Amino acid sequence: MVNIELLNYNYYNNTVLAYITSVLIIVCTLIAGKLLYLIFKKVIRKLTEKTKSDFDDLLVDIIEQPAVFALVVAGYYYAYKRLTFAAGIENVLNEITSVLIILVTAWFFIRLLDSLIIHYLIPLTEKTKSDLDDHLVPIARKTTKFIVFVFAFIMILQKLGYNVNALLAGVGIGGLAFAFAAKDVIANIFGGATILADKPFKLKDIVRIDNREGQVIEIGLRSTRIKTIEGTELIVPNAKMTDNIIENVTSVNKRRALFTLGLIYDTSNAKLERAIQIVKDILKQNINLIEEDFKVTFDNFGAYSLDIRVAYNVRDAKNLVDSKDIVNKEIKKRFESEKIEFAYPTQTIIQNRGFR
Repeated sequence: MVNIELLNYNYYNNTVLAYITSVLIIVCTLIAGKLLYLIFKKVIRKLTEKTKSDFDDLLVDIIEQPAVFALVVAGYYYAYKRLTFAAGIENVLNEITSVLIILVTAWFFIRLLDSLIIHYLIPLTEKTKSDLDDHLVPIARKTTKFIVFVFAFIMILQKLGYNVNALLAGVGIGGLAFAFAAKDVIANIFGGATILADKPFKLKDIVRIDNREGQVIEIGLRSTRIKTIEGTELIVPNAKMTDNIIENVTSVNKRRALFTLGLIYDTSNAKLERAIQIVKDILKQNINLIEEDFKVTFDNFGAYSLDIRVAYNVRDAKNLVDSKDIVNKEIKKRFESEKIEFAYPTQTIIQNRGFR
């Protein structure tokens, strides 16, 4: 049996029973939060999927996670309110609760605005002929999130007892230092505005900058995101995009491939001519290449190879990588069958036998 005296034992102005009750409230709240999350996932979401309207699906997406978090905050508040604390500690707990409420409210509004942009604004921009709105939508998403965050931050400062007006006045004193620290950010924002105005490239264009090439996937206020051929993502500050030379590859209908094949010096003239003819035949047979627009020539006596220069153009820039892969594999296959050897770096060392 439970010892009643132990449960009624008073420790720091609260009974043991009160502490146990508060802990159980928190545990039950966490369990309830998990159950609520599963209800949203397994029950409510399936019900909304059966309706013709998309609005209820959107509503579930918006409130699902904030509702679970709000339930946990409510449980935390109810748990500590059952206990008696010193005035200072209770004030701290109340401030924590206020901060959590502000955060969950801000989270809800961020999800609301972002979902409205994704489900309603983006489809509208896709119907227009202009590319400008396609660039502005990502900026609008980030801007709305930033505005909500700023309001939430100001409200938190007020709840914690800070004088926001005094802090804003203090910004004027440190304005010069802030402007100096933020000069790169400002330069990037102006760079983004320049890109949107001049349109040197647009979304989905393939560009080359600093010997890196990829497709533009996002143009933001501060930076431009480029997905490379290798699948990596480059995040380039807009100031750099405007200050450097950028090659818009998409604006050119054809793409040029240029490389050198090195053959060993023991290659006979007949095999050299045969190698050139093999490459020409391969290029003629590739339907992705412009047939009349290629050159295969004996270009140079290299340091350790006889160099054949190969240049050809691909009809569509998107097919460049695949075309190079096909051409290179076929060259290697044909050279191996014809016993034509590629060169590799070698050194000939002559030893003087009379040296002692």
